[in-house]
Amino acid sequence: MAARESDEMTELTAEMDVCAPYDDSLLNLLLLEEYCLLKKKKALLELPSPRRWWVRPIWENRKQESEFHTAMPLLMNGDTEYFQKYYRMSSEKFEELHSLVEGPLTKLFVVREPIPSRARLAMTLRYMASGMQIQDVAMAFRVGISTASNIIHETCKVLWQVLQPIFLKVRCRQQKDVNVLLPNLFR
Repeated sequence: MAARESDEMTELTAEMDVCAPYDDSLLNLLLLEEYCLLKKKKALLELPSPRRWWVRPIWENRKQESEFHTAMPLLMNGDTEYFQKYYRMSSEKFEELHSLVEGPLTKLFVVREPIPSRARLAMTLRYMASGMQIQDVAMAFRVGISTASNIIHETCKVLWQVLQPIFLKVRCRQQKDVNVLLPNLFR
């Protein structure tokens, strides 16, 4: 048994002698890889850096410079034809739609002044009517890109929840069966 162990040790040391020139570079490579992994792990565990701004300077003048506060009042009160082209609906339809979705779109004033529900609706309609990129809509309405994206997504969900029961009534299975049996009854 001892002879067998000594033979294995001899083979092992022979293999080590063959690999000896590569051991240091392999070891260095493994150590470098371990160092990189530890550095990534440490970076993930560190707290994120504090925000540079509470509100970006470009967005601070939203009430004076945004499309909602500058162009929309002029279009609603004066140039209704261009309002129709701009938002793909009349100002009366806009107001009607806003009255339907105002409740779910209105946000509470907790820390920051929220973006009004009318501005949220206008932003979403402008995005859908124009095919603009979200970053262009964000700049026009003077909000951040992620804010615009969240507002558009939220507003679309609210529009679906409010308008779907009104305009896309789903028939139940029994009603479909009656329609098949008596097709002219519900025309």
